[in-house]
Amino acid sequence: MVKCVKCGKDIPQGTKFCPECGAAQVVSMVECPNCHAKVPDSAKFCPECGKTLK
Repeated sequence: MVKCVKCGKDIPQGTKFCPECGAAQVVSMVECPNCHAKVPDSAKFCPECGKTLK
């Protein structure tokens, strides 16, 4: 289970739209300039290499 990006309800992982509020669960991704891993746009640090992103 994961949390809905809008309402915070627990929803099954991989769900495209929240069954509770209808919000799209797509997370914008960016590439880490150091290791080139795909990370969420909201991340402050790369989860792969630890580089500061913001």
